[in-house]
Amino acid sequence: MESKEIIYKDAIDKWGLQSQLNILAEECCELGQAALKQFRLQNGAGHDKLAEELADVEIVSEQIIQYCNLRKQVDKWKHIKIERLRDLINK
Repeated sequence: MESKEIIYKDAIDKWGLQSQLNILAEECCELGQAALKQFRLQNGAGHDKLAEELADVEIVSEQIIQYCNLRKQVDKWKHIKIERLRDLINK
């Protein structure tokens, strides 16, 4: 079985970076819709759709991170933002 890293590279090689950036924007919009619907649905009825859209955004994000060699920068920013979140929680 091919690793996800190879599949991510193959996807960008096939469709191009700009196309995958467009897909990322589209998937982020779909995730936003799924997140907003959580407020209207009872008993976790929308959880599966939310999980699906989270997976889509994660997969395309990982493609971009890998292709553009952004792992260190993304990790740095995640650390900064998590620390900021922790500070907000503790205020």
